[in-house]
Formats: sequence, structure tokens, C-alpha cells
Amino acid sequence: MYQAAAEMRAARSSILGAEEQMQWRSRSAERFAVQADEVVGRTGGLARRCDVASDTLLSIGNHLAAS
Repeated sequence: MYQAAAEMRAARSSILGAEEQMQWRSRSAERFAVQADEVVGRTGGLARRCDVASDTLLSIGNHLAAS
């Protein structure tokens, strides 16, 4: 899960980089920016949920190992 979160963050960075590199203004560039913003928003929340789930599973595993 930690790896999945890291990959989502890397994808988010790539999308934001591509959006920043668009120097022209066109309808397709504007649509890309809107959709990229939506994807980035979703991946940020998903990455956080993966981090929380990973921490939870790790805590459960540690508790069981200590018992």
C-alpha cells in the first residue's frame, strides 16, 4: 500500500508537470487542465487512504506479533 501511495504521488507530479509545460492556450489544453486537476484531486485522496490503511495494517500486524 505504501508503494501504491508513492506511485499515485509520482503520477500526480507527472500530471502537474505536463499541465505546467503547456505553453499554448487552446480548448484541448484547457480541457486537459480541468481533467488533470480532477485526477490529481482523486489521487491525492486515494494516496492518503492507502497510507492510513497501510499504517492500520502495520499496527495490527505488530500487535499480533507482540501477542
